[in-house]
Amino acid sequence: MKNLRRSKRSWDRDLPPSLAAGELADYRRQFQENRDRAFELCTRLSVDQLNWQPGPGRWSVAECVRHLTVSAREYSARILPAVRSARGRSLFSTSQSRFGWLTRRALREMEPPVESRRKTPRKLLPPSDPLETEEVLAVVESTARTWEQCVREAEGLDLVRVKVRSPTAPLWRYRLGALFALVAAHERRHLWQAEEVCQRPGFPEPPPEVPSPS
Repeated sequence: MKNLRRSKRSWDRDLPPSLAAGELADYRRQFQENRDRAFELCTRLSVDQLNWQPGPGRWSVAECVRHLTVSAREYSARILPAVRSARGRSLFSTSQSRFGWLTRRALREMEPPVESRRKTPRKLLPPSDPLETEEVLAVVESTARTWEQCVREAEGLDLVRVKVRSPTAPLWRYRLGALFALVAAHERRHLWQAEEVCQRPGFPEPPPEVPSPS
């Protein structure tokens, strides 16, 4: 995995010490755990297994992973301008996020095991063309790098007052801390879905091992 350590920025020296740093560290940990979980799953599957669909309109393991990358691209395209604007307006804070009942409910519903399916907005649908294993792993890494950048650039900011507009519902705005929590839960939801695909009837058998020459 590429080195994801934060690069030094000119504003690093000016940031106040923040209690919210612990919250951001927890989000960084959750995104890293999701990355590792996806990587472990995809490295042990064959190309046929990665691209197998359990039925019409049902996602393969590769599609579940690609959906997370599409989501990361769409949300980061709104998060990064929002945090850079907030930094310019000195929206710093030492406080942690406060989740309202609506966010807490959404988090409970998002976490696996999933009891009900949700219709995915068209903008967040994954491509369905088959991928090689190396391409799927590159998708996993791309998602991890995107969220590492977003969390890094949010350091020191007010996770409550910084708002991010939804890419699928423009009138809806998320508090930054709540959005990170929801995204991490959303990733776990679809990684659980990907793991469930492997348990479905008809899932391809692994290819036979090629005996090593004696």
